Amino acid sequence: MKVNFNKLSKYTQTPVFAYCRRLIKEGIDLNTKLEIYRNNEEPDIIVSNIGKAAKLTVKEEPNLHFAKYTEKKIYNKAR
Repeated sequence: MKVNFNKLSKYTQTPVFAYCRRLIKEGIDLNTKLEIYRNNEEPDIIVSNIGKAAKLTVKEEPNLHFAKYTEKKIYNKAR
């Protein structure tokens, strides 16, 4: 699967991982390979398995590193 980088979400610090999670929610096979292009003929980013990438995020503390993704819960305070 090929995608242009400009189509990825600009509302997250990890757009590639977020896009992988979105593809899975849309029913795309977990083993799908994803190629992300900017304006080149060659891919800038290759994700070999969207299922594995969807489980990752980036943490900054205590230093920059990959970490297990956990979905944030949003609570409605109005009752």
